[in-house]
Amino acid sequence: MESRLGIPFLLTEDIFLQFQKQGLETQDVYKAGFPETANTIERLLKTKDALAFESTGASPLFFELLESLRLQFDVKLIAVSASARVCLTRIRSRDAGVHMPADDALIEKVHRISSGLALDYDLVIRNENLRESEIVALLQSVTAAEQERGAISSYGGEQHS
Repeated sequence: MESRLGIPFLLTEDIFLQFQKQGLETQDVYKAGFPETANTIERLLKTKDALAFESTGASPLFFELLESLRLQFDVKLIAVSASARVCLTRIRSRDAGVHMPADDALIEKVHRISSGLALDYDLVIRNENLRESEIVALLQSVTAAEQERGAISSYGGEQHS
């Protein structure tokens, strides 16, 4: 995203993994991770015009983060979705060492919750097999006007794809 659109991408999962590596229980990881994510976003946006990040939206704490950011910034909410089968395949094939651990049952649960969200999205991308250039073109449709006027945009609500 940064190289194609000039918008830095914050790997929020890294924040949550730091708390998990400290030995916190799963619920405590999320309780600590979301406020730290908010602090990191706020800190980064002091020196950047825009920032992208992802969340499945499956945790109620995500909505607190979203509302907090909306009070301070012009947030662009973009859903990226795929079928449960595609999500499972992608998650199984990624480097497990840099992601929160999740078995198939948890992945399916998160997918079900995320897919059922009814939020006011600025864009919905159905990514079963889109090429990177197609995704970039879709994102540019939302971000181009915002970047031209210097507004701050954020990317969130990814549905575990």
